[in-house]
Amino acid sequence: MIREIAGKLRRMDRFELKAVGCRDAEQGIRQSIAGSMIVMYMADKNERPVCIFGISSEVYEQGRVIWCLGTDDIDRHKKEFVKHSREILRWWTAQYGQLFNYVSVQNIKALAWLKRMGAEFHRPFLMNETDIFRMFTIRGDG
Repeated sequence: MIREIAGKLRRMDRFELKAVGCRDAEQGIRQSIAGSMIVMYMADKNERPVCIFGISSEVYEQGRVIWCLGTDDIDRHKKEFVKHSREILRWWTAQYGQLFNYVSVQNIKALAWLKRMGAEFHRPFLMNETDIFRMFTIRGDG
């Protein structure tokens, strides 16, 4: 499944993984999984993976890290993705408190989705001297 998702990963997800130092999509997915206590995926009716997501096992000052890496097919399943991700984020915030991560200011679709999920966006910063990112936090009832 990892190779299948990596082979079809959205352009902006690839960009963000590269910005944080991953050499390729497969490495980024594997690292994300390795640092997570919960990993889930969403598949289409033919059991082809649409996205994979998780929550970190480690707790940081800002809370637990959440992540989501999707294929281009996620747009064809937007309604289901929004519904299920909202349910999962409510469950995670109820169980684990504040959630956070960083998103590129160029990742328009992710920013819109995060806003729908109730994310609060923090000040932009340079990730690696060239790419502008924003930290986001989700506190619950998104």
